[in-house]
Amino acid sequence: MLEYPGGSLNLGVTHHYIFSENFLGDLGVTKTAAGFSNTSSCVLFVIAMTCVGISLVGFAGSWHAIAESRGIPVRTAWLYKWSATGSGLCFVGIGLTPSNLLPTAHNVLALAGFALLAVFVVALVDVQRLNRWPKRYILANLLYLAVLATYALILVSGQSTSTHNGLVFEVATQKIMVYSSILNLGYQAFGIRKALTPSRAAVQMAPR
Repeated sequence: MLEYPGGSLNLGVTHHYIFSENFLGDLGVTKTAAGFSNTSSCVLFVIAMTCVGISLVGFAGSWHAIAESRGIPVRTAWLYKWSATGSGLCFVGIGLTPSNLLPTAHNVLALAGFALLAVFVVALVDVQRLNRWPKRYILANLLYLAVLATYALILVSGQSTSTHNGLVFEVATQKIMVYSSILNLGYQAFGIRKALTPSRAAVQMAPR
C-alpha cells in the first residue's frame, strides 16, 4: 500500500493508496486508474499472492494432524485436500492476472479461489467435528463461513461502485472478508501446530 502511487476508481488522480476507496486488487495492477506505473507495488502483490497460494497448497495435508488426534476415518479428506490445493492455485493466478490487463480472468480466479476456500473450511469443520477438535476452532470456522456467506450475498445484490458510498461499501466488505480469511486460517494453523508440538511436561518426562 505504501508503494502504490495513487489512483482510485471514482476519484481518478490521487497520490497514495486510499484504504477506504482502493480495492486490494488495485495493488496488483500494472498501471493505476490515474495512469501511474505501479511496478513496485505490483511485484510485491504477486509475491504476496504466490506466498498465500503456496501456503494453502502446503496446508492441504494438515487433515492428518487433526485425524490423528482421535484416529477417526475422514470421509472428506479428499475434499479437504483438493479444495485447499485448488484455492491456493487460484490465489497464485490472481497475482499473475492484473485486473487492468486481464479483468475477467482476475475476477473469475478471485471468485473461484474464495469459493474453494469456503469448501475447504466446510471440509475442515467436518474433519474437526469427527475428531472432537477443540470447539473454539470449529466456532471460528463457522463464524468465518458466515462472513463469507454475507460477502457473497453482497456481491449478488447488485451493489454499484459507481457512487462514492457504493465504492466505499464494496471496498470495506472486501477488506473485512480478506482479513477474516487471514485471521481464521492463521488461527487454524496455530491450533494444528500446537497439537503437533509436544507439551513441555511431556518432553521433560520422556526417557532420555
